[in-house]
Amino acid sequence: MHRVTVQYAVPTDPADFDARYRAEHVPLVHALPGIAGCTLSWPRPLAGEKVVHLVAQLDFASAEDLQTALRSPEMAEAGRHAATLGVPASMFVGEVETVA
Repeated sequence: MHRVTVQYAVPTDPADFDARYRAEHVPLVHALPGIAGCTLSWPRPLAGEKVVHLVAQLDFASAEDLQTALRSPEMAEAGRHAATLGVPASMFVGEVETVA
């Protein structure tokens, strides 16, 4: 399995961000070609300041499916929309290895 992980910084209005993300952005993610699943989490730091509000993980069955999605018009649209959410985001890709 291959994964896109997106970390969103803490927004000024978390409730508004979450509502917009669910109503507007999640449907764009669901439209990505080859997506096998998507999970969302709201991490809490064990110590220190909270710097990440939301982590989205988008799963794809193969590297080819991931590359197809990354090059798709649907991903471009999702990227444009993410930029309107008003918080910095970091995006990573990688192969998933289950160790336990």
